[in-house]
Amino acid sequence: MLGEGELAIAKDAYYKPSNPAIWQIPGRSEAIAASSGPVKGLRWLEYDGASIDVVLGAVGTTYRETVLTITDGLITGTFADVVTGLLGGDTLDSVQYANNHYLLNGVDRNRRRHSDGTFNFHGMLVNAESPSVTDDGAGAGYTLAAGATMTFWIEEQVRDTDNVTILRRNADDGDTTVVLTGTGASITPRIFKPGTVNSDATHWEAYATGANGVHPAGASLGEAVIGTAFIDDVRTSSAFPTGTLYPTVAVTLNGLLTTVAKFRQPPIATTGDVFENSLVLNDVDNPRRVAYSFTDQVDAFPATHLFIFDTKEHDEVRVIRTLGETGVVVLLRDSAWRINTLPTPDDSAFSPERVRSEIDGAYGCVGAMAADTFSFGDGLRLAYVSPYGLVVTDGARWDVLTDDVDWEAEVDTRFLNKIILRNNPSKYRLEMVYVPVGAASETDTRTMLLHYHPSHAKQSAAGGLRAKVTWPVSRDAEAHTRINLNGFDHMLSGHNDGKVYQNDAPQAGDDSGLTIELDTLSGDIYANFVGGHTRVKRTFVHHSAAIGEVGQLVAISRGSKKPSQDITKNISLDLREATALYREYSGEAVSLGFRHRAIAGPFKEIGVNFFALDLMPLGAAETR
Repeated sequence: MLGEGELAIAKDAYYKPSNPAIWQIPGRSEAIAASSGPVKGLRWLEYDGASIDVVLGAVGTTYRETVLTITDGLITGTFADVVTGLLGGDTLDSVQYANNHYLLNGVDRNRRRHSDGTFNFHGMLVNAESPSVTDDGAGAGYTLAAGATMTFWIEEQVRDTDNVTILRRNADDGDTTVVLTGTGASITPRIFKPGTVNSDATHWEAYATGANGVHPAGASLGEAVIGTAFIDDVRTSSAFPTGTLYPTVAVTLNGLLTTVAKFRQPPIATTGDVFENSLVLNDVDNPRRVAYSFTDQVDAFPATHLFIFDTKEHDEVRVIRTLGETGVVVLLRDSAWRINTLPTPDDSAFSPERVRSEIDGAYGCVGAMAADTFSFGDGLRLAYVSPYGLVVTDGARWDVLTDDVDWEAEVDTRFLNKIILRNNPSKYRLEMVYVPVGAASETDTRTMLLHYHPSHAKQSAAGGLRAKVTWPVSRDAEAHTRINLNGFDHMLSGHNDGKVYQNDAPQAGDDSGLTIELDTLSGDIYANFVGGHTRVKRTFVHHSAAIGEVGQLVAISRGSKKPSQDITKNISLDLREATALYREYSGEAVSLGFRHRAIAGPFKEIGVNFFALDLMPLGAAETR
């Protein structure tokens, strides 16, 4: 019998929850036919109520999606283009809020997919040009006192079909305004719209301050459809306009009241999450910033609502994930932080820097796709991949889960940015896609499985929890995501060949062409302690039943004064039993293993329960 962690090789293998045996992984089936290029991103978009759930893939310059069906355990779907003309990115994240999904690829503007299947931009671009203001409007006019100033600006909007309800609006940051200085004469301002910034805008609105007012404290002068050239200021005095107030946010910073435009555009992002009814995103144009939306208004990202992580290193934000009431964990390239709460304008002192703290000594994260939440059973945790191994944190403490893996001997650290980490809760395991040492290319990836069910948890020398690890698993992927069909979780992987595969499909072979071969081997077993010599009379492997299948029992003996001896025997797996190798061999150390190569066809469970040795010390009668 082998103790915890005594397997030296566990290729194409996995553990079942509450089952001590080690099993051959099932195959993969083609779920979605080939696209025109590699599937670089893959997300499951799930909705409330009767809305239809879909899986969405990022393929080149296109978002594609499909409804999935499952028959006899096999998942199928057919991609159709839904968003074209993208620049395209190498990653894809999504955040669900208020039954909409926000798609983040780090290159294109964030897209929002509604529950009815329609798409639009997340927020609107800020103004790029100032309006022009002439003195030939149709209003009655008013006097602007000599030396007094008045500021004008405009706002683009998307309105509902009623032409009244504003669905989205943009902001003026203050650098595209027009300031008039009075001469004491009467003026009749006419505000001309500059070039349209937002292609989806349906309307625009003109705003102004009162005499000597300061942007952005203003109100509406009027609104028009987007093609209208100008709006006239029909006030009869230079007092503050009587129209709708321009949306602003006022906060107290360092004891001073600061007022900014409310609907500033969301940042282009690669990662994000929801916390305290706000959308929290990174900003690819400002790599050390995290921005968050106004509460319950995820299109509004005021300039005050941000955190700046100016560490001593040239750091950048990689992952943002919420850990329940603990707060938001922000993983940077070289460090990890926790945001405890999001400051709001109602706070007596608005100070983002005081509500964040560094997770002392924690390693940074290698990429936007290299993290996911899971639970060991004692609360939500965030697992992520650092340059030195897989790390787990609760937002306050951290630990390395893979300190018993020879990391640099297995993982090609030149391609850490290719790593994908996903939680597979139905099988209680973390699945890490990586480029192994010796791979033919950076797309020749494999998978490492970390089994965290309590029945497979083990303790490190320092007392921390560890997961049983099996690798390499013959599954390559450019994208990896979890879906839920009929209440059960499944894992899909996007491939460099443009196809999407169902992992753990009910079949033995792999439709992508990879060979699945269970290969297990124990570490050195010193039956008579180190330096002693052991004679083995019989070797047993206890295996599952798989009618018609043939496996291979492996025994390797090693001695200090002779070459190693490798013994193999092909064995029938028709019965669940302990099959014996009737052959004597001796040595100081023995390693035991089992191999089985999957052949395309119906899936048959192949598992190894234990190995056993019938020992006979040299010079003594047979013993057991």
